[in-house]
Amino acid sequence: MAGVAMNSERKLSPVQFDLFELSNRSETNSVALWDVAPRYLFRFGDEQAEKGQKLVERQFSYGGAHYSITVVPARFRDKAGAIVERYPSEREQLVEEVIRQIATLRSRLQLDSGGEEVGVAFTLYEVRRELKRTGHEHSYAEVVEALNVLHQSRIEIIKVDGQGREKVVSGSTFPMVALANRSSEKSATMVSFNWLVSDSIKRLEFRAIDYDLMMRMPNPIVRWLYKRFSHDVFFFGMEGDARSVLATEVFDGCGVARRVRLRDSVKKVSQAFEWLKQERIIESFEADGVFESSKKVDVRFEVVLSGDFVASCRRANQRAMQRRHDFHVVTGEEPKKFVGGTRSRKAAKTVTVPK
Repeated sequence: MAGVAMNSERKLSPVQFDLFELSNRSETNSVALWDVAPRYLFRFGDEQAEKGQKLVERQFSYGGAHYSITVVPARFRDKAGAIVERYPSEREQLVEEVIRQIATLRSRLQLDSGGEEVGVAFTLYEVRRELKRTGHEHSYAEVVEALNVLHQSRIEIIKVDGQGREKVVSGSTFPMVALANRSSEKSATMVSFNWLVSDSIKRLEFRAIDYDLMMRMPNPIVRWLYKRFSHDVFFFGMEGDARSVLATEVFDGCGVARRVRLRDSVKKVSQAFEWLKQERIIESFEADGVFESSKKVDVRFEVVLSGDFVASCRRANQRAMQRRHDFHVVTGEEPKKFVGGTRSRKAAKTVTVPK
């Protein structure tokens, strides 16, 4: 947010910021498309990066639509002064999750003077403490580098359909990163969010999701499946508890490079489903081969979601509907722009978001 002064007075904060806050620290807010796009590289030696390409291109599907994503690595000098390139990886994914959860705390969000870009204030000590609490401890230098990668790497998402190609977003995860004092991890730090996240907050199109569960998931495949199934209910209103997903779709969706042998990839996906079954996210799953002539080319997983999981997703949707209702009661408007408000103005109405 070049040349932008963030609003520091609570009375100037938009009504949407209050509605983004969560009283339950075990939750976070999830955003459509951005949170399931394969924006990260989870295995060293990605098949394209390994060939010396300076960007990674992938295809994925979301909500029945097809998308293309391009990931351009961050380029900066390391401690020794050498120029290095880094793609966002699992470390960056976890740091982003922590910062997004911090953003749900009281009075953390701030709006730029242009009234469009959303930022969040925190300390690096706070991020490191939370990473350690959730079993993902990283040093101060590693967290700073992760922020650098999230700031400098570029993500471009394009929707591809019969009508052609439509750019959805192009930019970094954190377009602005400001560290007040690089010598102290307890000094003020601020990042701005990608446009898709800021727009989701403005339009109240986010949904609450189980943050603690997600942070203790063993790998990116499990995390992606959890978000994918959640989003099926959150943003596409898919009814029932039956889902069908291909093994190749899982790898393309989460961004993990496929193994050379199909059975090795299928084993990883099966292990992810077993973990979700143990945690009562899914009730059961079955795997059937997909053949071309006599050659097995894929495996289709038929999944039954658990009743408790589907119910929790529906409750999150009810809370989202209640937020929109509360916003209209308080402002008299639909959430198409950020609407400022004072505490006294908000207190004049009863805003109740069901738990």
